[in-house]
Amino acid sequence: MRPIEAFLRRHALVRLFLVHTLIGYAIATLFVGALVVFNVGGLTTLVVRQHAEGFIVLLWFFSGLTFASVQMGAAIMSLADAPPPAGGKRARPPKSAALAAVRVARQR
Repeated sequence: MRPIEAFLRRHALVRLFLVHTLIGYAIATLFVGALVVFNVGGLTTLVVRQHAEGFIVLLWFFSGLTFASVQMGAAIMSLADAPPPAGGKRARPPKSAALAAVRVARQR
């Protein structure tokens, strides 16, 4: 087994981060590709006229950062839906104490 595979098998959180970051950047690639293909707001025309291909790279990077963050948040929040592990000792709930009336002397 390669060292990278062994590392990712041992560290589940790193694997979770990398997988969902790649998913976020794949969504960003589709998003920016759709913006360019459909020429939303004249974006493609503007980039071609100004020779600003770096703008597309920046748009892809920052929208990928956004989509990756959303994807990571959704993945982390969905981890809470897992059932608790079975077995082990259960803590007994505390016995409720009976309420009693207490006289309080009035001071002058």
